[in-house]
This record gives sequence, C-alpha cells and structure tokens, in this order.
Amino acid sequence: MARTGEDPVVHVDSQFTRAEEARAALAREWLLNKSFIRGDQWYTADDSAGGLRSVPRQSWRRQITVNGLFSIERVIVAKLTSQRPEPTVLPATNTDEDRSVARACERLIKYHFRKMGWDIELTRWTSDLFSTGSGWWKVSWDPDAGETREIDPLVADDLGIPESERKRKEGDLLVESVSPFEVLIDPGAKRMKDARWLVHVHLIHVDEVFERWGEEVVPDSPSSFGLSWIDNLDKQMELSEDMVMVKEYWERPSKDFPGGRRILIAGGKVLEYEKPGPDERSIDKLPFVYCPFYPDTESFYGLTPMNNGRGLQMNINQIYSLIMEQMGLAAHGKWLIPKGSGVTKITSAPGEKIEYNPTHGPPQWIRGDPVSPNMMNLTQMFREAQQYVLGLHEASLGMAGSSQSGRSVLFQSEQDNTKLGPTLKCIRQSLRELGRMMLETWRDNADYELNYRILGENAVSEVKSMEAGEIRFSDVEFQIESSLPNNKEARRQLVLQLVQMGLIDRERALRMLEFGDIADLLGGEGRDKERARSENDLLFDGDQVAAAQYEDHAAHLESHIETMKEQRFYDATDQIKQSFLLHIQQHAAMLQGGVPPAPGPGGAPEQRAGSVPDVPAYAGQEFGGEVPDPFPAEQLGMADITGASL
Repeated sequence: MARTGEDPVVHVDSQFTRAEEARAALAREWLLNKSFIRGDQWYTADDSAGGLRSVPRQSWRRQITVNGLFSIERVIVAKLTSQRPEPTVLPATNTDEDRSVARACERLIKYHFRKMGWDIELTRWTSDLFSTGSGWWKVSWDPDAGETREIDPLVADDLGIPESERKRKEGDLLVESVSPFEVLIDPGAKRMKDARWLVHVHLIHVDEVFERWGEEVVPDSPSSFGLSWIDNLDKQMELSEDMVMVKEYWERPSKDFPGGRRILIAGGKVLEYEKPGPDERSIDKLPFVYCPFYPDTESFYGLTPMNNGRGLQMNINQIYSLIMEQMGLAAHGKWLIPKGSGVTKITSAPGEKIEYNPTHGPPQWIRGDPVSPNMMNLTQMFREAQQYVLGLHEASLGMAGSSQSGRSVLFQSEQDNTKLGPTLKCIRQSLRELGRMMLETWRDNADYELNYRILGENAVSEVKSMEAGEIRFSDVEFQIESSLPNNKEARRQLVLQLVQMGLIDRERALRMLEFGDIADLLGGEGRDKERARSENDLLFDGDQVAAAQYEDHAAHLESHIETMKEQRFYDATDQIKQSFLLHIQQHAAMLQGGVPPAPGPGGAPEQRAGSVPDVPAYAGQEFGGEVPDPFPAEQLGMADITGASL
C-alpha cells in the first residue's frame, strides 16, 4: 500500500510491474491461443524473453498449418452471440412513474448500444472471452465528448468566468470492450469485489497527450514496457512511431486514501490525479466489468478449453507435415551416388543426361515408401479429439455426414449449446453489471437531459429525453438465452405451431422468424400503434379523441386496451375512464361497420341505434352509468380482435 507522500508515478509503475509478473505465465498462454487462432501455430512460449519463439526446424522439414481453431472460434462466437442481448430495467417501485422511468432507462441503454456499434464490440469481446477465458468491459465518463455547451454571457459576466472557460463539452458515456492484456488487477484478488486496485494500460499518440493534457512526453517503443504481447500480436502498433504508454490506476478507499484515488500517467509524468475529499463522492467501485469463460475457483481468471485444444492442433499440424514429407519422398525418392562418380546434381527434368565416372558405378534411385493409411487415420483421430476437448460436434462445424439424419444433426447441435450454458450465465451476469454501471454513470455525471432515439416498429422513429437525475431502478436484466432452436427449419416449425395454437399473433411470429422488415406484411400497423400511444397520452391529459375511419382499428384497440390495464388507468378520474371507454367503442363500431357513439354530456358515451356497446373486458362495469351487455356476435368479434382467438 502506498503512503501519502510517495511519488504517484513510482507507485503506479510498481503496481503495474507487480501485477504483470504475477500474470506472466497466464499471459503467455493467452498469447499462444491468440497466435494459434490467427494461424501462427509453429510457435512455443519463450520463458526467458517473456514472449514467443518459433519452433526450430531443418531446412528440408515441412511445417504445414491446418488451422481448424479459427473455424472453431467463429462457431463458438456465433453461438454465444446468436441471441442479441436485450436489456430489461426493473423499476424501483411498482408505481406508474417508476415504471415509466424504467422503460426510458431501458430505451436509453438500447440507443447507446446502437450508437457505440454494439454488434462489433460484442463480437470482439466474445472473441477475447473464448481465446483467453477473460472478457472486460470498461464504463467511464468522457468529459471531452458530447455536444458543446456555452454559458450565458450575462451569467458568466456576473460570476466572472473567463472567456476560455465559457464553453465546455457536455461529456458522454463511454462503454468499450478492453483487451485482457491491457488490464492488470490486484494479484491478491479472486473476485472482482475483492480487488483493491487495477491498472489499465494502452498506447496513444504523443500529440493526443499534448492536446488533452498539455504535457509533452517522450515517445517510446511498446517493447520497452515489457508488454511482449504487443510485439507478437500487434505488428502495426509496434511499427508506429510517436506512441506512448498511458497507465490509468484505480484504487479503492483505504486507510491512507479514504476516498480512493485515480492516477493517470504517461512518459513518467502525472496527467491526472483524482483524490476525492470528505464531501465528494468516493471511488468505491472500479469502473470495469469482468466475465470469465468458465470460473476457476482457485484463481481470479477464467478457464478456456483453448489451452487444451492448442496442443491437439499442433499434433494435427505435425501429422500433416509428416504426410507431405512422405508424399514428397514417395514421389521423388533418394539417389545413391557413389563417391568419385562426378555426379553433383540430379533434377527431375525429362531427358536429362547424367554423366558419371563408370569406375565408381552409376547413380541408383531409391524409391520412398508411400504414405501409410494409418498415418491418414491419425489426422482424423486427433481432429475428433480436438472437437471433443473444445465441446463441438461435426454438426456445429457444418461437417455432418450425408448419412446423418436431420434429427441427429439438430440433437448434436443442441448438445453443444448446452455445454455453453455456464458461459452464458457468466455473460448474463456481466451484462447485468454493465447495465447497472451505465445507468449509475449517467446519473452521477450528466447534468443535462439525455436524448435518445428509438426505432419503433417498422422503423418509426421516436425521439425522447429524460433528466439524468431522474434515473432510478432496482436492477437490470439481460435476456440472452432463447428456448427457440437455432436451426432455421426447426424454428419455423415451432413458430407455426405456436401460431396454430393461438399463443402468438402474426406480428410476433414474423419477428421470431427474423423477417428483416415486416412493414410490407403488416402494412401501416406500426404507425397506427404509434398514433394510438399518442392518443393514450392525450386521453390521460383529459382531451377528447375521435377515431377516424382510415385507421387500423384492431391495432388501436390492442394498444388502448393494453394501456387500460395499467395502474394509472385505475387511478384516473371517471371522466378519463369514460373518454377511454368512448374511444375504444368508436374503434369497435368502425371495425364492425357500425356507427360510432358520440360523446354525451360531460364526455359520457351516448348510445345510438346500431352502435356497438362496450368491449367484453368492460361489460357490466360502471363508469358513471350502466353499460348494457354486448350481443353474442359482438363478443365473438371483440374476442377475435383482442387476441383471445385467431
């Protein structure tokens, strides 16, 4: 633990070195995994240099690479990301206001995911998760991002604010996947909650350091920092000039620093130093989210089957190399040339004349043995062993034999998905923590309205905003698992069965079948539902809203009735309830070709001849007057449009 008077640069460098040495052996395993996936497979760990070295060989030896690990990683990543993670924010209480805030928070998270390029970030993160057994998210507040805000000149003059400080950025949330090589954590921690400190390292250009912090630092080579993984994995970064290593150190509250602290250094200089005072918010949480591929009870870092599959991949490469060498030997053989015969070189050119000294005899060709069938069988044996270790059948890899039935292929694929169950649970937990951290960061740092754009059904755009200080919630959930089969044909059969059973409507069925744009199939139903949601707000404000003949009455009824099941409807005045009742009667009448009821005194429905009374869900209830029971035909019609039957 650093003392108050210790040099911050010395302390950060010391903690960095300590964490890197503790993780050195594991980092070499990660490095080999990454290299093998990229196709650089004739390497081994070099403990003396802390990196990798090529496997030595004689010039005539073959080194064939049959990279099956890249295909396996793609399959694993595809399986883990096949279901797009959908956030669900749980309200702080059961009131309508808190539920509305929770929905806004949920939309805010979704909008930020789209803005940050979530699909690419999630793919990168999942790739690191499989190859190293570790995945990291970083959630921070970037004060230099966002829109530029200008202080009112009159207010600035009264407060004496200088011209240089009258404009500033709003700041924005920054969520990014971080390479496991860049995060070094307290070696004494077995869980994230036990970590006392953490160091995040990354390379940036010296000009950016000067632009952001006004400090001139000396550029350095990445290799001088002891980060051997940069040399091996990122050749482009190694060749870049004028780069400097930035180390960001986070420390939780301690005896010497009750509020915790954050230190940012580069080139031996302190760029930022945060040490919250007694009246300031302490740094009690590290702004990182960790996820293991499979938890290790004896270590902080997770396990990955890549460590075991890598050795089998090397065996496969060696066998293929031997096969190619044997094939060359069988085709070209060897020459037995007596000493003194004068023959120095023999080629495979046809019609070649070979001159030799007859005293010592002519050269003799020795035929090589053909490739043994057992050698060919060994490749299949090691390939099957590799698939077994990595938990994948040939069905998942797209290599199922023609003799296998479709049911067998589906069964094997589902078995492989089951093996990823623990990993999916770890991903879900990490995403929950990510969602909570995002909302907390907005609430604690943003001092302006958070605007977000939501693409509703059929690409109908909705622009909303909420005050950051209004953010409140109890928890954030992510749905990343689906009970639907991954096979498209099996999924189609199940969805059709659900439609026939009346458990889902056509819109949900089309979405489950992954139609890209269902606007042409559903017509303007999306726009009608958007209009119906606006009408709900108007009705709650006490306005009278009339139904129009050209509207999709079924879509409007579905939206209105769903809103009438909310608590705010039951808490509304009788006048508002009567307005809702009148409005849905108008839609019901138009849907069945009748005459819509007109409002009576005070907005109460006035029944006319041929008009449709109330919907079945509200028959017999009193909202300022008796409502007659509907006719049987009307009951059937309303049951049909409200989803009771197809």
